Amino acid sequence: MKITGGKGVDIIFEQGGPQTLAKSFACIRWGGTISAIGYLSGKQDDSDNRINTNVLALRRNVTLKGIWNGPKDRLEEALELYQEKDIYPIIDKVFTFDQAKEALEYLAAGSHFGKVVVSVA
Repeated sequence: MKITGGKGVDIIFEQGGPQTLAKSFACIRWGGTISAIGYLSGKQDDSDNRINTNVLALRRNVTLKGIWNGPKDRLEEALELYQEKDIYPIIDKVFTFDQAKEALEYLAAGSHFGKVVVSVA
């Protein structure tokens, strides 16, 4: 909150789970999004820290969504299948890293068909 002048950040990729989720809710802006992608601190809340997630979300009108990411071996299996079956994603447009803002605007407009890529190398 200090870095953003008390405004909070727009999006948080929450990896910590129960030990860090409340902190993420404290750092998100009004109407922001927390994308839960992991639970490195475990799957259970501490018994002395039981603020309901619903209450945390309501405090700032936050969207909390889960992003499922499977184990590495499932990804490798999928990539092998794509290669074997000659499957490639449809790429609508490629932007340079310096054009990241334009890429996000293009994506937000919703007129794309396929992937919108930001090249970092």
